[in-house]
Amino acid sequence: MTQAHLERGGTVLATYRNALPESLSRLEDNYPKRLIPIRFDQQQTLTSDEIAQYVPGPLDVIVHNAGVYGPRNSSLEGLDYTGILNTFDTNTLGVLRVSEAFLPFMKDAANPKIAAISSLLGTPAKAGPNDMAYRLSKAALNMAMHVMAANVAPQKIATACLRPGHVRTDMGGPNGAISPDESASALLTVIDQMTFSAKPVFLDLTGEPLAW
Repeated sequence: MTQAHLERGGTVLATYRNALPESLSRLEDNYPKRLIPIRFDQQQTLTSDEIAQYVPGPLDVIVHNAGVYGPRNSSLEGLDYTGILNTFDTNTLGVLRVSEAFLPFMKDAANPKIAAISSLLGTPAKAGPNDMAYRLSKAALNMAMHVMAANVAPQKIATACLRPGHVRTDMGGPNGAISPDESASALLTVIDQMTFSAKPVFLDLTGEPLAW
């Protein structure tokens, strides 16, 4: 999504966890004035004062795209509780940390938006016996976005959870239905079309609403 937005002429503040990834380094070389890498682990707290130096102006959109799958259990026996908590910490609390840090920079944006990548696996309709860590974290993320929407409604900030589709990535596996480029392009189109509502929406790649 970083590359797709840069190719459209946008400026991107891209967070990374440890060493600067090679892919991000290449993009920084190609877009030296419009890509701003920020080292940030979603399991840690970063204050607005600490990131102010990186923000060149009003922040229009926050996209929560970082996440982990966590332990892939298939039963209630031998659950990895540490792994479940770590998954929750990244996928759910990480979204709150990032939003809290960057939200002050949206106050002068003309049409501010916050979008979080979620999953149908976090909905009751898709409940199943496996992958508890991921399912719990995405269900909690969906509720977190509802709470966040209520908090930012006075600022007229549009909020949404987005389903990226089954993407061919390290997490999605090699048999995904679409490529990362296809998913990113479609997601950016959906984000472009987001409008303010007092409650968040859950949308698929075509912008169609999904059941929570």
